[in-house]
Amino acid sequence: VSTQDGHGSSHCNYSFPQRFDDAYKNELEHFIDILDGKESLITAKDCIQASQITGSAQACRLLQAKSDSASVPGEFDKDPYPTVDANEFGVIVFGTGRMGRVRATSIQTEEGVNVLYGFDVIEDSVKSFAKDFNCTGFVLNDENLQKALSDPKVGAVFVSTTSSSHCTLILASLNAGKHVFCEKPLALTAADTEKCVRLALEKGLALYCGFHRRSDIHFMKLKESIQGTKQLIRVTSREPASNSGIAYLLASGGFLFDSVIHDIDMAIYLANEYPFEVYCQANAFNPTLKEAGDVDAIVVILRFPSGCIVSIDNHRNAVYGYDQRAEVHTDVGMYSVENLGFTATQIANSKGFTTDNPPDFLARYKDAYIDETKHFISLLKGKTKTPRSPIRDYVVTAKIAETARESL
Repeated sequence: VSTQDGHGSSHCNYSFPQRFDDAYKNELEHFIDILDGKESLITAKDCIQASQITGSAQACRLLQAKSDSASVPGEFDKDPYPTVDANEFGVIVFGTGRMGRVRATSIQTEEGVNVLYGFDVIEDSVKSFAKDFNCTGFVLNDENLQKALSDPKVGAVFVSTTSSSHCTLILASLNAGKHVFCEKPLALTAADTEKCVRLALEKGLALYCGFHRRSDIHFMKLKESIQGTKQLIRVTSREPASNSGIAYLLASGGFLFDSVIHDIDMAIYLANEYPFEVYCQANAFNPTLKEAGDVDAIVVILRFPSGCIVSIDNHRNAVYGYDQRAEVHTDVGMYSVENLGFTATQIANSKGFTTDNPPDFLARYKDAYIDETKHFISLLKGKTKTPRSPIRDYVVTAKIAETARESL
């Protein structure tokens, strides 16, 4: 049914006997075949193992932790949001690669805000960035860093470098009195993440972590639409193997801090509370990652004080392309965001129906990155009062990632 309010379809008004009517008939016929001497699809061993698994799951359930209240670190709340003191201000972009360019392109569209410096460890990248954005380019070293951070025209910095350098650049920038936007993660440990957060609060400066799904129109609409008591939440992520080279993966801080931390943040965002129990299982199918002590397939289970359970599953090698989904089940309905095609085109032929998945995260979240950058600048100008990604969540998210790593 299509109306001015949108498109809808009838609900699934059949019961499971109706849904599996043919299966029940086939099952009965199969049993008769067994009596006639044909091989069974289900063996006695299968039944015994299923019972053992069920028993183990029940025993595990009895050992689960219990919590009656949420753990929300109110000490990290910051209100009102810090702002710049001038109508116009300059920006430093650390990291002149693909994400640095995404941020710089968005910054240049903001009135009164200019990219003054671009930093990277690769000289050719710095030169190209400086030319494209009409700014000063520096190879990253201590002398150049202090020179740029001491510039009074600089009001904020954007950190888009490799994850291992985030904490150092954040602390240096905050100590220089600059507001900071940083790609996830802020640091590779919960302790270092807390150092960054506490210093920002001590200095009265903004620290914003780029959890970009909070600025994606589809996930924002999902959160806005949820009604009823949240009971089950599922967050699914898949990345194509070509999304990042093996050198990047080995220097990324590990799968949990590099990628799954986005899913953890989405779990907190949708559940609107903090978990009290974390369980994780993972495996490395890529031999190089396995040798390095990392994984490429992972499942994380989070339990929340309200009773809501979140399951996260993520994989680094999706042969069919980039894939991001979320589903929220409540006592009144189900709310979800399915994987978006690169375009809305669907092709039907003798092989069935096909769509084209986005090739990577930049294609899927192009608009979200732009909007997120503008949102941060709007916060600094005082035009927007409430951050989509609040500072109080950052330490909790990092602690969950660490706890999941301990659970492996």
